[in-house]
Amino acid sequence: MKNNRTWLSISLFCCKSEWNRLFANGVIPFITANDLLEAYTIEFNYTGGENIRLSLLTNRTNINELTKKAGEHFKAWFLKASPVTTEVSLSEEEDALFPANPVQFGLYPALEIVTEEKENYSLSISLSQIILGALKEEVIDDETILTFAFYLTMCLIKVISSIHPGFINSLKPVFQPSAPSQAGNEVTAMEPEEIEAVNALIMDRITLNQKFEEYKAGLIEITGDVMNSVNETDMLGWLKQWLNTCKTELNKPGENGDIITTYKRIIETVYRNLGITAETNSQLYYFVQRVLGLMNPADIIIMGVQKCGTSTLHYTLTAHSNISGPVEPGNNKPVKEVNFFGFIPNWKKGMDWYFSHFVGSKGLFLDSSPNYITAPLYYGRLKMIMPDAKLIICLRDPVKRAYSHYNHYKQILPESEKWDWKYDQDFLTNIKTDLLSIQNYLDNGHSDLDSVTPFAGLVLRGVYISQIKQLLAYYDRSQIYITISDRWPQNYQSELDNIQAFLGLEKETLPPRIANKREYEEPINEEAKQLLIEFYKPYNQELFEFLGYEIPEWN
Repeated sequence: MKNNRTWLSISLFCCKSEWNRLFANGVIPFITANDLLEAYTIEFNYTGGENIRLSLLTNRTNINELTKKAGEHFKAWFLKASPVTTEVSLSEEEDALFPANPVQFGLYPALEIVTEEKENYSLSISLSQIILGALKEEVIDDETILTFAFYLTMCLIKVISSIHPGFINSLKPVFQPSAPSQAGNEVTAMEPEEIEAVNALIMDRITLNQKFEEYKAGLIEITGDVMNSVNETDMLGWLKQWLNTCKTELNKPGENGDIITTYKRIIETVYRNLGITAETNSQLYYFVQRVLGLMNPADIIIMGVQKCGTSTLHYTLTAHSNISGPVEPGNNKPVKEVNFFGFIPNWKKGMDWYFSHFVGSKGLFLDSSPNYITAPLYYGRLKMIMPDAKLIICLRDPVKRAYSHYNHYKQILPESEKWDWKYDQDFLTNIKTDLLSIQNYLDNGHSDLDSVTPFAGLVLRGVYISQIKQLLAYYDRSQIYITISDRWPQNYQSELDNIQAFLGLEKETLPPRIANKREYEEPINEEAKQLLIEFYKPYNQELFEFLGYEIPEWN
């Protein structure tokens, strides 16, 4: 049997800045007052020129009358409105689709006889009714479209989650396994072209993150309104209608099999009707992941110093009810060191990879990566992405730190062979080698170590004051807390209280969680010890003056 229903497709070419007038004074009056329509769809479109695209379903016997009415109505609107227009060039293929009306009125109808309903047309019809109801009194601009799309997306996620409770986790970004961290810093491991490309990607995400922060309060409010609504009767009419539409789509035969495919099908229809570009689609997906807590920036950075109690402080602080540590993307396995800013293979993965380590929507997130303190390059990266982060620096007697450093590397051979030491030499030889290298640096026109980068090796990592001075070129002193781990056994609770106050947290009693404490096969070599004590004295003294108190046991 021949199908007597016909779609009339109309593209109304008009600059986006004029869409609001076209929609309110042209499209809505035509649709609401037309008794020839069985159904309609509305699409905001950018391809081939900015336009609002209508698909009008009618009986074949009415098609000529409907075409005439559309032509007269929109011709009159364009002549009366005189919107700012741009010239639109159609390809031969497009021109064949739109033969009936002159270009100057921005109206291009084409007939398409359908023998059965197109896939997703029922969804598009319902969605178009919702668009008409939701946007009829709104200013149609980029922000309105983005906000409306976000509402629709969160409603869809709510409906799917009510059927599939674990669905939200499937929206997490997917990444390859993490590159293994290593202690040897790779400051110049990328070619200039690669550095430029990676930095461009990072800057793009920084811009997107800034946009999220601009919209954050409103997006969180929308998410709360949608996700926490118990009584749907209290919702806006169009929002309740969309929830029912989503339920209808999900109840179609076979739709509960591959729920991700169903989600994508519905979202693609929404975004097509709203004229969502690929760029805006990416923004929306990012916003959804952020408000759902699937990825976050870190708020607190324990940035060093290696072998100064960073692991103990990390595991102690993550016991606080309002602090979460990083997890491995994809499996939620807790990790301590993300080492994003200080390790080239991880930096190249980008901000989304880093943010995906911090999951949840409440509290503060902590990254403890002691390599961050070792180079201004890392401070700059950190400042660029997280300018408001709170930084914690753990210090201990630099002589003991150096021997602990050596002992650690020795115990994890062969993994540590290529790191910042001489794996085939004893502690004393390592110290003499490092001191000779430092002396050569000073003899080559450098008056101090304040410009060293990176601070690598058993000795240089213990020159704390020079690293702190370099850091202060990037972060204000008020954002930095320095704790002396040697003194934790005597002042643990008061120091923990001070750290919690610095982080703006309610004080909780947190038992110390001792971590990475290694046994020593032999005591420190006395000659190496004395060499280090003498070397560190002037740097320690400068540090004490900066801190405003002495640590006599270090000397």
